[in-house]
Amino acid sequence: MVAWLPPDLDEAAVVAASARRGVALRSVARYRLNPAGPGGLIFGYATLSERAIAEGIATLSHAVADVRTT
Repeated sequence: MVAWLPPDLDEAAVVAASARRGVALRSVARYRLNPAGPGGLIFGYATLSERAIAEGIATLSHAVADVRTT
């Protein structure tokens, strides 16, 4: 699944902040042909329970808050 980020949110910073909190994500940057495209996150969730997905999204929201306050 891909989620596009608002223009004011740096995808590399969100990926790094998420990793520091234990949530692994990939950015769309490595798959983009044009480097000027919108920022986005790639989620993999095939082997996760619904509870783990919900916890991961909650943790991601804290990571985004970390990025927005820096």
